[in-house]
Amino acid sequence: LKKFKFDLSTTDPVSTMEHFLEISPTDSMTESMAKYMLDLTTTCHKFASILPTVLAASCVYVARKLFVMDKVWTCGLEYFSGYTEKDLMKCVTELLRMLIKAPTAKLQGARKKHAASTFTRISHHKLLETKPAAILKALENK
Repeated sequence: LKKFKFDLSTTDPVSTMEHFLEISPTDSMTESMAKYMLDLTTTCHKFASILPTVLAASCVYVARKLFVMDKVWTCGLEYFSGYTEKDLMKCVTELLRMLIKAPTAKLQGARKKHAASTFTRISHHKLLETKPAAILKALENK
């Protein structure tokens, strides 16, 4: 493989998301929300075909949107991810749908994990009761 300069490395969404979070610093709740969403995606087949970088970027986008950042998708995030807001919208929409269904989903491992104090109890945050549905409705009306 070295002779052909063939590279077998791969990108994983966890390290990519951590990189995006470093580019545009956020508070601990926003970071926890992004990590929670990424954990939720591991049990949903809809996310299996999405590129890890798109998934990571979309989790950061939704977390920032939920906590009302001044600018949800900054120039820095766009530059380093290579994605515009428009590029992320399909995945963002699916993430919001997943968040809405999470409390009644069959698999509850990620919700239980992120209900612990070490994960800031983010899976039971009050804003998850209404905000994802409101954001989804606004996106679908665009």
